[in-house]
Amino acid sequence: MPTRSGLQYERPLLNYERNNMVQPILLTDEQFQALLRQVGAAHPVGNDANGHFAKCNARFDGLSDVEAFLDSISTYKDCLKISDVNALRGLPMLLDGLAATWWQGIKQTTLTWEDAVKAL
Repeated sequence: MPTRSGLQYERPLLNYERNNMVQPILLTDEQFQALLRQVGAAHPVGNDANGHFAKCNARFDGLSDVEAFLDSISTYKDCLKISDVNALRGLPMLLDGLAATWWQGIKQTTLTWEDAVKAL
């Protein structure tokens, strides 16, 4: 709120402010569930065609806890329904340092997601 000499005061709203004010919307549970279904149908997440690790925050540098890394990426992969093919393709984005160098040496012979997880 603007102040004048340390005192707070309210000024009248301008027309454009009055017209652009955010009003809360109340929904029943049924309406909310229907809205979620519509949004989900319009913006599918993680189907086999385009699920990916691009927003995954897990990283492995070859020195940290590999089991924690594998748990993290497995959970992410399951939640976003990332296909094994896309997971294998995106794995290098999650590797840093020694792990990234190691991956360069085995990527040509690692043909499946299962093989990559076993190799890690």
